[in-house]
Amino acid sequence: MVLSFRVPLREAAMLVIAAIILGFAYTGFTKRALFAPPPQVAGHSTSAHENASPWVAYQEARRLMDSRAALFIDARPEAEFRFGHIEEAVNIPFDEFESKRDMLASISRDTLIVTYCSGVGCDLASMLASRLRDDGFRNVKTYIGGWNEWSAHQ
Repeated sequence: MVLSFRVPLREAAMLVIAAIILGFAYTGFTKRALFAPPPQVAGHSTSAHENASPWVAYQEARRLMDSRAALFIDARPEAEFRFGHIEEAVNIPFDEFESKRDMLASISRDTLIVTYCSGVGCDLASMLASRLRDDGFRNVKTYIGGWNEWSAHQ
């Protein structure tokens, strides 16, 4: 009996090629990579908050909201924001940041800002946080659980 590995190897190669094509298609359509780390901000100003984690868990987000210690910014599109959002949050969709930048003019650059979007897998909040840091805001965090986790606790 002679074993031929030619057909299984060809099929395996075709599967690898198909996976690569699907990965590129996903990245192209969604404008975000599957396993990319959150964007890093080069050269942002140093502050007392620089060594603090840029991520916020539900318990900390709840504490910050209850104590009114932070400004919450929803990075989702306006239609999603209207469907539901964290109370007193403002909506600055990441894709509309430039046109809504004037909303931030009166906010101190030291204000604690918490960005969020729909939840795990949504990069809009971390991308908005990077933009805010680029604009000179020194105390910006991202609530990873986002609206999905927040609304599940309500």
